Amino acid sequence: MTLDPVLAEKLEQLRADGRLFSGAPEERRLELVERGAVQGQNFCLTEFQSAILLDRLQHLDRQNAQREECAETLQALFEGEEDFVTFLRRDPRNTRCTYYNLVMKVGLEKYFPGCTIDALALAMTEELNVQVSPLYQPMNKFTLYNPLSSPRIKNFSNKGDFEPTRYQLPQAESARRHHITLPNWVLLGGAGAAQKIAQALRALVAQPHKVFSVRQAPTSDAF
Repeated sequence: MTLDPVLAEKLEQLRADGRLFSGAPEERRLELVERGAVQGQNFCLTEFQSAILLDRLQHLDRQNAQREECAETLQALFEGEEDFVTFLRRDPRNTRCTYYNLVMKVGLEKYFPGCTIDALALAMTEELNVQVSPLYQPMNKFTLYNPLSSPRIKNFSNKGDFEPTRYQLPQAESARRHHITLPNWVLLGGAGAAQKIAQALRALVAQPHKVFSVRQAPTSDAF
């Protein structure tokens, strides 16, 4: 506990990857904003949450199979429409595909000309009533990646090498402009969830004004 608001904010960021609670929760959106004033760590998991997760491990294989089945159904719904939506290619050596987030590449220029991926993600959030996000920003532009603020680096003779903005990452920047992500728990909805995701995206193509009129709000990138 501390009565110092500046110290409290730094501690909150250290605990949660440089993020803060927004203080203004909104339905369908994460209650976090990215501050990045210090190089944070991920210390969010509590003992109580750990106990719940240990119990849930017995369901993991079954739920991974459900997620995989839903993702395959969704991909089948866009078969032959590679200019519209594509998915990450699966390595044929893998016998099981697991999902943290489901990543979808959208033909933004053709189907949503003049639209940003951030606006499309927000419109999809409104359509599905779940958080849809773009990819993380590339490391050279990512607010939360602030290595020069870490005390560990003060004794390094090559501190300049850790300055993110000195690097150009064109492939990562291109990926950020064209991909949206869906949280893995959505995939537990089976074929019905896959149908709703496809319908939401097609509905926005038919009604592009929904993409351009969606209200911008400060949210975190994908988790």
